[in-house]
Amino acid sequence: MGRIKYEIRSKVKGKLVPIYLNYQDTNNHFRIKTEFKVKQEYWNPVKGIIKPIYFDENNFSIEERNSLEQAFYNLRNTVEREITFRNAKGILITKEYVSRIIDQFFNKVPETGKETLNQFIERFIEEIKNGQRLHDKHGGHEPVLYGKGTIKNYAGFRNIWVRFQGKKQFDFDDIDKSIYDSFIHYSIRSPNKMKPDEPGLSTNTIGRHVKQLRRILEIARLEGLHNNIEYKNSKEPRAEVYNIYLDEDELKRLYDLKLTGMDEKIRDVFLIGCFTIQRFSDYSRI
Repeated sequence: MGRIKYEIRSKVKGKLVPIYLNYQDTNNHFRIKTEFKVKQEYWNPVKGIIKPIYFDENNFSIEERNSLEQAFYNLRNTVEREITFRNAKGILITKEYVSRIIDQFFNKVPETGKETLNQFIERFIEEIKNGQRLHDKHGGHEPVLYGKGTIKNYAGFRNIWVRFQGKKQFDFDDIDKSIYDSFIHYSIRSPNKMKPDEPGLSTNTIGRHVKQLRRILEIARLEGLHNNIEYKNSKEPRAEVYNIYLDEDELKRLYDLKLTGMDEKIRDVFLIGCFTIQRFSDYSRI
């Protein structure tokens, strides 16, 4: 869990100034303006709280201070709960995601047409997860829910897209061939700074991510968020796939092997996966 602290960024006294939520973890450090306001002279910058000695019945009553402190507590709990859930799913924390949590806390609706690319990516993934957004590319058939594997793939794209950007946040109009090329070259190298020895992504995985970025840009354009069509000129890299498989005779020879203990169990689970045509991630849970 990251560290959350409230702060103000003004030295002007006698005037209400905004309070920021400062978030920091291993990968991030950002601050987001909240709807909370306080006078600078009432604020303890070290502890990130209102000074308990500052209140008066005319300008800042005890009730107002207690109400504001309770709101601080509620917002912090809301952010921490959502971040804990996201961490448990292995999803990276982004400034856009935390901003959305804060906006929802204050019932703040974003201005139409002002949504950024990264905000749209966050919203797109949330909507395909909760079923609010359906898959509409099924050869004329009725739209259907996105599959779990597809949702996982989009989340994987979002994670590497966040790492690729670093502190720079690309918006819709920034995306051109140079950005695509940089994204591909980054993905070829080790993309996970937490595991620097991890190899880069495979050619077809990179191609899938490029296709997903292009698809997201297309949907956002159709929804009126931008007019950039540079993404239409991009092509995803592809590599020939050589499928390795066992035929029925080879599977039977495995079945006839005299094994005991864990070797026997592993062999049996593997054969169940083969004959039920399940993926490793499915049959390995048996």
